[in-house]
Amino acid sequence: MSRVDALSDDDFLDAPPGFRSEAHKTRASTWIGMTAAVYFLVQMVLPQVINFTMMPGFVGRPFGMQFPNFAIAAVHDERLWYVIFDAMAGPSASSKLKSMTLDGQSEGRELSVGFDVKGLASLDGALWAVGNSQVAMIVEGSPVVIHPARSLVQPSAPFRWGTELGVIDRDDQGRFTLLRLSDGEWLDRGEIVWPGEEDRPADALEPETGPPSARELAMRNYSQSASGASERHLWVVGDGEQGYLFAAEGPNLAGSPFVGRFTSLSYGARYWFRPSRLDDGDPSAWIELRLHPNPATAAIGDIPPAFALLDGELTMIRLVNDSTSSSTGTLEALHVDEATAEVTSFAKLPISGASSVRGLADTEADRIVVVCDTLTGGAELRRLHSTGFDEIRAKNSGMLGELFRQYWPAYLALAFATIVPMLIFVVTSDVLMRKARTFLTRRGKRTVRQSTLLRRGVARFIDGIVFSLPTTVAMWAYFWTLDLNDLVARFRNDWAPVVIEFAWFFGILTAVGFGILIVMAILEGYWGISPGKWICGLRVIRKTTLKPPGFLRAMARLILLIADSMFNYIPAVVLIGLTADQQRIGDFAADTIVVTADSYRASQPEAISFA
Repeated sequence: MSRVDALSDDDFLDAPPGFRSEAHKTRASTWIGMTAAVYFLVQMVLPQVINFTMMPGFVGRPFGMQFPNFAIAAVHDERLWYVIFDAMAGPSASSKLKSMTLDGQSEGRELSVGFDVKGLASLDGALWAVGNSQVAMIVEGSPVVIHPARSLVQPSAPFRWGTELGVIDRDDQGRFTLLRLSDGEWLDRGEIVWPGEEDRPADALEPETGPPSARELAMRNYSQSASGASERHLWVVGDGEQGYLFAAEGPNLAGSPFVGRFTSLSYGARYWFRPSRLDDGDPSAWIELRLHPNPATAAIGDIPPAFALLDGELTMIRLVNDSTSSSTGTLEALHVDEATAEVTSFAKLPISGASSVRGLADTEADRIVVVCDTLTGGAELRRLHSTGFDEIRAKNSGMLGELFRQYWPAYLALAFATIVPMLIFVVTSDVLMRKARTFLTRRGKRTVRQSTLLRRGVARFIDGIVFSLPTTVAMWAYFWTLDLNDLVARFRNDWAPVVIEFAWFFGILTAVGFGILIVMAILEGYWGISPGKWICGLRVIRKTTLKPPGFLRAMARLILLIADSMFNYIPAVVLIGLTADQQRIGDFAADTIVVTADSYRASQPEAISFA
């Protein structure tokens, strides 16, 4: 077929402004519209596909990711074992266990035990996990699950009792019962009399096989709200020769091992301990511990002290904050005199950002492993000897690290799902426009050449980097240096200053952003340039005068560019591709066009250099 035969009626019509012919405009309009529709669907659908395939837990339960819960932990076989916490899984969910070396250099694989774990303990070469209706003995990573006939209501963490396991269970009436696991069944060893309730019968607590003993500290905070405004905790501290029962009661006690890492305890609570062996002495002979009030009452001061046995001596570890507005403070170790109930400090260590403290005895090494949970930064492990704290500071990934570890491939895929389709859309539309358009605008005897879409896109990308750089750097610098645990502490203590601080910061960022917008409007309004347009050799001018548009028109153009960005620039690309002078919404409002710098200078009566 010859070229003459291929001509259509459209080829003999006057070409529409800006296009080679009516046929070219029709084809370009059709294909650009189809490309825009495909791009819109990809931008709407592809991120959701990535979310549901690569981040199912995050999408289904945005606050239900799995994080380390050091409120339930134990030292076993030179490793710290802890429960993986899932805030949204519910009380019936199966717990997963994980471990890390005491130097924090290596984390082990996850281990599922098949039930909700309430406490961990190390006993005779095995790690024991206790739930309401099950008990698991874990040897070399393999759990053996036992189903006792008696179900526990609200069990404490387990502790060593002779050669077997013991727990303290609190029933629905608030009674605490001492139980011992024997031949796979929980045996009732009597009710524990709460301090101040000596009028109730004092039950004998003699174990059959000797006093409690532990290779590690058998102390865990046991927490459950009692009736009224007061809450009660009961836990055990003991080793092979000496055992202690501890009790704590007071308002705002909210730190059970089930939610412990997200709450704090009132430091004003009363503490009692019973300095007798479990097989000896009056079980009602509670002694109140004499704790001096904390100098400040910020969240770090509300953290309950931990108790452990160090070389057979009762030891308390607590955090004392420096001020009411900071989470920095001192990790302090104190000896407890069981005769006078006085405490004496013997070791201190500066620390920052801790939200809880746990003391886990490692009797094989004659030390206490102190676990300081930092909410967002994971656990810091400190070792306490009779001579003081070790300098070694181990730390695991924590909440933010777990988020990055679990979902960084999805974040990367989302970034590509946003950038790559947009690049394909712009390049495809640019190719279609080059085939269909003339890129010329005439005003009288003067002619200017319009910019290609790709060139405008590159200029816009450069402008975005240059003008967002100050606010981005400022924001990253602020949040990079921000101690989130300190923020939480200050917010809990007095939220108003924290809110004012954030308001000032974001107010300053907003002012800087508005100032950048003004500078950009001045550059485009009076010289027709921006950093990106200067680099790419482009100018913004009025369509009617072929002169820079002025400040107000440039400002209107930039504000409407923000509106275009809300729709991923789809309306802007479509309008640039289909209108006679390649104008987006902002160009229509400001009466502007984007042209090459060379054609702009050639159209002026006197050449102007912007070099």
